[in-house]
Amino acid sequence: MTLILALEHRGKVHMVGDRISVDSSDAARVVRDAKVFRSGEWLLGVAGCWRAMSLLKFKLRAPKISASDDVERAVNVELVDSIRSLFIAENYTKEAAEEGETEWQMLAGLRGKLFFVDSEFSVWRSADGIDGAGHTVAVAAGTAALSAQRPISRPERALRKAAQIAADGCSAIRGPFDYLCT
Repeated sequence: MTLILALEHRGKVHMVGDRISVDSSDAARVVRDAKVFRSGEWLLGVAGCWRAMSLLKFKLRAPKISASDDVERAVNVELVDSIRSLFIAENYTKEAAEEGETEWQMLAGLRGKLFFVDSEFSVWRSADGIDGAGHTVAVAAGTAALSAQRPISRPERALRKAAQIAADGCSAIRGPFDYLCT
């Protein structure tokens, strides 16, 4: 299970992610692999299939976006096309379908804007600038905990607190929680 939480705050995107891996027998362990990472100018947090996360973390060449480019277009077109091309080149889509591991979710931060991208390449932005990816119950608890802390003056502290509240209600989520900011 995974918990990624993020928020837009004063022109930046702030994000936390856990380091839990749950195997096919539901055994959970803390791993060294951060689920929140940078790819060029992009801040990414990935939940779901580990193979998808590994490809995104180590092989994705996130598109370079000029200062005049529209960020929403960059995510919906350039980033999505880059991910799709990577997965095709690595035969991930066919391999994942055969193994039943096709579900993944990603939060992407670029130039102060936060986006949710799913395994069907749907992209959206939350109206309140708060979003999450991963375990549904934990994400709901975490985003609610973040919303309850408004106005937020210290984003890292707010995110870590929300992540801990979510973890307290879900045995498959626990710290440490990695934090990054654009």
